[in-house]
Amino acid sequence: MQKAKTAIMNLLRSIQCSFRAHTRLVCSFCLLAVVPLSAAVINLNGSGLFNTGVDNSGTALGAAAADNHWIGTGVGFAGNSFQAQGNSVTGQPFAGWPLPSTQNGTGSAAGPWVASATSSGSPLSQWISFQANVNSEPNTTQEYQYNETFQIGSGFTGSTFELIGSFAVDNVILGILINGNLVNGTPNTGTSGSKTVFDITNSSCTPNCGLTNGQNTITFRVQNTAATSPNPSGLLVEFTSATAAPSTGVPEPATLFGVGMGLSVLGLVYRRRRS
Repeated sequence: MQKAKTAIMNLLRSIQCSFRAHTRLVCSFCLLAVVPLSAAVINLNGSGLFNTGVDNSGTALGAAAADNHWIGTGVGFAGNSFQAQGNSVTGQPFAGWPLPSTQNGTGSAAGPWVASATSSGSPLSQWISFQANVNSEPNTTQEYQYNETFQIGSGFTGSTFELIGSFAVDNVILGILINGNLVNGTPNTGTSGSKTVFDITNSSCTPNCGLTNGQNTITFRVQNTAATSPNPSGLLVEFTSATAAPSTGVPEPATLFGVGMGLSVLGLVYRRRRS
């Protein structure tokens, strides 16, 4: 597209400033025709993209409440996930371990799990798990999948969707999937002590992520590694932005380029006839 713009600009320069007013107007339309549309912002919660551990208004869930947005599968995990809750564990420094105090409101220690983002002191997300008490999870290696469905409205072009956010996990992220398609470059590692940023578009999967208008699904595959008790596992997801090109019936860029070139030729013919 940039090469096309350059070609049009060089063509206009070659005609110099002797254009009549009508010809200048025609060529202005040519330039406008090849300018790509800007992406429009999609309302996150309105489309069904909720951070982990919040209700329908985006407010942090109460202690051990079910998270209706993130539905899970795995050993002993089928249905809603839960706002993660720790408890007093022998040998650990504070009540509510391993959660940070910004989430569970107990104790003053930071905790090994990273704190969720806040706004005016209120959490914008919370850790979730397949069961409320994360310190009673099995000591064997298990995989859990957290799924959330979202909608791309008819006012947008689904294939141009872009989703930006971050996550943290205990223990390992096995993959992020969009509509069942693995996002390339997903690290097969993870940490509960810091967040990893992701930026997902339709080209993030091979051959693509299948993003389309209507319902789509994002999945986080989490593995909890075998360890001695307590063996907590959890997931924290925070969405930053979602955008997509508006669907307004405007032709594709290649079509626009053809229209622009046609108008350029028309402008040249018009100038020659008038000269």
